[in-house]
Amino acid sequence: GNNIVAGNYFGTNTTGTATGSDLKNGYGVTIRGSTYNTVGSASNTAMRNIIVNSNSQGIYVNGEVFNTLSYPATNNTIAGNYIGVLSDGATASGNGSIGVFLNSPNTIPSGSVSVANTIISNNIIANNASRGVDIRPNTSGALVYDNTVTQNSIYNNTGLGINLGSSN
Repeated sequence: GNNIVAGNYFGTNTTGTATGSDLKNGYGVTIRGSTYNTVGSASNTAMRNIIVNSNSQGIYVNGEVFNTLSYPATNNTIAGNYIGVLSDGATASGNGSIGVFLNSPNTIPSGSVSVANTIISNNIIANNASRGVDIRPNTSGALVYDNTVTQNSIYNNTGLGINLGSSN
């Protein structure tokens, strides 16, 4: 934990102005079973990440199981990023699935915490091939709770802007 991911260009060239099949990623950023990480910055635009053109989610956060022990993803911050738009903040370049996905894999035991206390704020989340933000447990019964989604611009995603639960 305690990592900072800032000022990067995922799925685009180094100026954030163009994409191509040679620039694709599976995911933009993945936080798995890790705590107190920061992706971007709400107050410093130089720390903004451009996260576009991935085959799957732009940002994926989930708990993880290693050697039968559960490790939650808690107290993470996703702020000030462009998820699904290029560096101009307007040109569409969505990700192949959900913009930001907080999830519990089926390997997390029922009643265990998978994702909690994650803040998603001050991002543009647009043009993704599924929901903008999806916060939900999987079928294992693990907990995904006490997360905050605030002050984002969420638009033009194929599914719901924000999904809380198992809705489409």
